[in-house]
Amino acid sequence: MISPLPHEDRMTPEILQPMRKKRTLLRLVRNFAMLVLAWMVAMPLLCTLAYQVHYWTLPVENRDGSSAEEAVIVHASNEWEGVQIEYAYTMHHTDPLSSELLDQSLVFQDGRTYDVLRYRNTDGEIETFWFDISEWYGVMPPEA
Repeated sequence: MISPLPHEDRMTPEILQPMRKKRTLLRLVRNFAMLVLAWMVAMPLLCTLAYQVHYWTLPVENRDGSSAEEAVIVHASNEWEGVQIEYAYTMHHTDPLSSELLDQSLVFQDGRTYDVLRYRNTDGEIETFWFDISEWYGVMPPEA
């Protein structure tokens, strides 16, 4: 129920009508702003949850990814798919809302191909992820 305006009983309809329209418009704007704010808060959380669920189905050999010897082996059929898996993996192991991707490099070592991603976390520490991409490096996705 809409609360009455102050001194509404003493106002003429010519004055009262625009004031009611303005109040209704302000309520619509406020409700829309609250909806947008709720969406901005909920979406990152829902995306993070989706990544958490998706993580369990990632086609990787789960190692810690701290070096070439412990690189996470990514099983993919082409580069596009492999890169998506890499980012899903790192999203699970970092805070996707506050970690910053510093750089990404390609390393050829001992006949293997590695993709190395470095992130800065919220504490300012650098986290490095090594991915063995030898299986699919250079394989382009089929044309649609």
